[in-house]
Amino acid sequence: MVNPKTNVYNINLINEVVDSYLNMNKYDYIYISIGSKYVCSESKYAKFQMIPKNLLLSENNRILIIIIDQFMSKENVKENQNILEKHIIFSRNIFDIIFINGFFIYFDYKTLKINDNKDVLLKFFNLTKMIEQNYLANQIMICNFVKFKNRQSMYEMYIHKTMTKYIYDYLNPQYYDCLYEWLGYDKQKYIVKYKGDIQFDKIDYVTS
Repeated sequence: MVNPKTNVYNINLINEVVDSYLNMNKYDYIYISIGSKYVCSESKYAKFQMIPKNLLLSENNRILIIIIDQFMSKENVKENQNILEKHIIFSRNIFDIIFINGFFIYFDYKTLKINDNKDVLLKFFNLTKMIEQNYLANQIMICNFVKFKNRQSMYEMYIHKTMTKYIYDYLNPQYYDCLYEWLGYDKQKYIVKYKGDIQFDKIDYVTS
């Protein structure tokens, strides 16, 4: 029952693309991750960040997976597609997987310009279409995996400290309990529910 096909779209199209999927299908669960792609050996739990273990264990569900990240090359896209195909191969669910290519704010070293996608991304996190279609909070999960392991630049510190808060501020209140944040490289297997500066409900997304 696995649909391994993964489609890749520019971040500027995120609202139109996700709305079209929601109009075509009724999903049992929607999972949205930010910054979860596989990059290198340090990303050893990336497949679980893109699709957590609990979504593999359920049966006969149709699940929408939305992965928002900066895919720097066709090879990087293909590598992550291959990882996910192997990851879900024994699942009894149907997965529709969308790669959204782009990032919150990033510095383009080729053009030497800052590309700001903040407005379009925050508009998406209103989750307007999901509200219109009566998706419940227990059908949606959002997780921010954006962390920086080594010494951080001013840009990285800004992203680190503000991204989850921005998302939380733009969420409809009925979805506040859907937002989680990764605890980072020191506690790689864990995410926590985010509510302002309060973090609780630690979850092991790899084994549970």
